[in-house]
Amino acid sequence: MLLKDLGSFAVFAKSVCHTLVTGTGRMATLRKRGNRWQAQVRLQGHAPVSHSFLAKSDAAAWARRTEARLEQAAGPTDLRIMDRTTLGDLFQRYRSQVTAAKRGGQMEAIKLACFLRHPMALLPLSKVAGTTFAAYRDERLQLVSGETVRREFTILHHVLEVARREWSLPFIDNPVSLVKRPAPNRPRDRRPTPLEVSSLLAAAAAGRSKYLVHAIILAKETGMRRGELLSYPSGDGHLFGVRLT
Repeated sequence: MLLKDLGSFAVFAKSVCHTLVTGTGRMATLRKRGNRWQAQVRLQGHAPVSHSFLAKSDAAAWARRTEARLEQAAGPTDLRIMDRTTLGDLFQRYRSQVTAAKRGGQMEAIKLACFLRHPMALLPLSKVAGTTFAAYRDERLQLVSGETVRREFTILHHVLEVARREWSLPFIDNPVSLVKRPAPNRPRDRRPTPLEVSSLLAAAAAGRSKYLVHAIILAKETGMRRGELLSYPSGDGHLFGVRLT
């Protein structure tokens, strides 16, 4: 009876706990705990790291990625920093250290503030993957144009690239690079109609900014872009005169 019980236990243990041989020849451990799979990676010279997943395949894939990240590290790496640091922490650091030093970085700072209000900002870096940004892309495309999403992805990509290259966060690759960006918008080939201009000016006049109507007229007549309008010194132009310098 005892031998039978021991045999049953061995079968059970084999089904819920085994080692995973990765491509590097190292070993990672997968354990079934309740309804989740826990993956643990131990490598000499590095602190052990573990994570839990609903699917066994996700746990195995994470173990392989984590081990590759450790192998590529120049020295001992504590991957627990990826659990303690959120994507929002990167946005905040980037805004204070990188965006603040850019000329005309106000618009980028506004966009980073929007990122910080998004649920993805709460994710620990250990759970940030290409799928994170693919889901963000699909969500945003329901609300804004593909060109807007492309501009947002440019910022997201640079945030992660700075984190990898300058802040020594152990990303194997930039997860934003793994996501297909929307196609560029088709170029516009017409000017607004007089009725559209009138409607736009009426809406601007009802707004809070006393300069908005003038800015729209100036943009229409000169073709100046938003950045050019915002950086244009107000004392150097006469909107209803004949001089622009």
